[in-house]
Amino acid sequence: MNVMGIEFAPLSLPLERRLQTASVLYYCTSFLCFGPTAVGLFIYLLFTRFFFIPLLYFAWFVYDHKKCCQGGRRFEWVRRWKLWRYFADYFPVTMVKKADLDPNKNYIFGYHPHGIFCSGAFSCFGTEARDFSTVFPGITPRILTLEGQFWFPLHREHIMCSGACAATRESIEWLLTKEGKGNALILVIGGAAEALDAHPGDVNLTLKRRKGFVRLALKHGAVLLQPPSRKFGECVYSYNGLLSYMKQLLLSFEVIPVDGNALLGTAAQILETPGVAIFWDGLQLCRNITLDVQNVRKSLALQG
Repeated sequence: MNVMGIEFAPLSLPLERRLQTASVLYYCTSFLCFGPTAVGLFIYLLFTRFFFIPLLYFAWFVYDHKKCCQGGRRFEWVRRWKLWRYFADYFPVTMVKKADLDPNKNYIFGYHPHGIFCSGAFSCFGTEARDFSTVFPGITPRILTLEGQFWFPLHREHIMCSGACAATRESIEWLLTKEGKGNALILVIGGAAEALDAHPGDVNLTLKRRKGFVRLALKHGAVLLQPPSRKFGECVYSYNGLLSYMKQLLLSFEVIPVDGNALLGTAAQILETPGVAIFWDGLQLCRNITLDVQNVRKSLALQG
C-alpha cells in the first residue's frame, strides 16, 4: 500500500515474517539502545527512593567487571530462545560445514567481514539458531567483542549470556589456557572499523595492526583456521538514498575524524534503515547470509 510516496507493509504479511522482523528489531534496538538506556535509568533511580538499586549493581559490577575477560557467563537457555531462530530466518542465515572440529583442540576463527551488525556471526555462534552444538559436538563457541560493550549495566549481562567475551589479550589467553579444550574463539578481525567499509560489491579487510591473535595462537598451540571463516551477503546493502549526505557529515564530525574508532574502540554510524511497517529505499541489514566454516584439514595447527 502506497500513501504519499511511502510504501507500507501489506496487512496480509504472514505472521511468520512479522515475527522475523520483530526479532531483528529486538536485536538492533538492544544492540544500540539497551546499554545507554540502562545507564540513563540507573542515573534516574539515584534520585528516587530506589537509589539503592544502582548502588547495589555498581558494587556488583566492581566485583564482577573482569568476568568478560575470564570466560564470561553463558546461559544455554538464552542461546536457545526461539527468538533467535526467527532472527536467523529473516535473512536467512545458512551455516555450511566442511569438516569436523576436534574437541581436544582449541581454535581461533578469523571471521570476515564485519558488516553493519555482524548478524551472521551472532546467529551461528552467539545462539543455537543454526544448531552449532549439534553440527560441531564438543565445541564451545565464544564470540569476542569490544570490551567496551561490557561497561554498560545490564547490557553486559545480556550479551554475556550468548557466550560473548572481551576481545582482549587477557581474555583470549584465559580462554586458551583456563577453559579446557574444545573452545572456538570467533574473532571478527576487522572489528568495528570495518563496519564503515560495508558497501555493496566491496570486500575490504581491515588487518593492519590486528595480527596479535596469530601470535597468541602460536604461543598457546591453538588451531588458527586458514583461510578464515567467511560470510557471504553481509554487505549486500549499505548507506544509500536520503541520508547519504548525513554519512559524509558524520565522517567529518566523528570525535576523531574517520579513524576515531582507534581511540573510541567503536565506529559511530548514522544508518538509513527500513522501518518495521514501512519500506524505504535504504539500508537493509543483509540478505541471504552464508557462513562458510572452512576445511580444517587445510588449516594451520600452530604450535608454540
